[in-house]
Amino acid sequence: MPGFHLRFVGRDVLPKSLSARDVEESFGLSAEDLHELKHGFRGNARIGAAYQLVMLRATGRAPDALTGIPKALLGYMTSAMGMRPTDIASLASLYKDAHTSGQHKQWARERAGFSI
Repeated sequence: MPGFHLRFVGRDVLPKSLSARDVEESFGLSAEDLHELKHGFRGNARIGAAYQLVMLRATGRAPDALTGIPKALLGYMTSAMGMRPTDIASLASLYKDAHTSGQHKQWARERAGFSI
């Protein structure tokens, strides 16, 4: 496997200026992912769940709740899910409570094949 596919593995923070190519190569959502997100989550919860999933797949780690979501990645996710563009500052701004965040983390682990 070429090294560029592994460039984000182990990172807990992404560069603020991801390129469109970075997003395409490392953070894509499949048609099945999009179907599950559209039918399993509402509103901004879709963004939180999608971000949990793409970060887990690309880095092998859950995202840091306090760091911002790179604009290119946020734009890709909202567009792919047919949502309006948004300026969400961070994952923490999406979650009102830890329970919802925990549910999304568990869903992302299962969807990414990290569950036993």
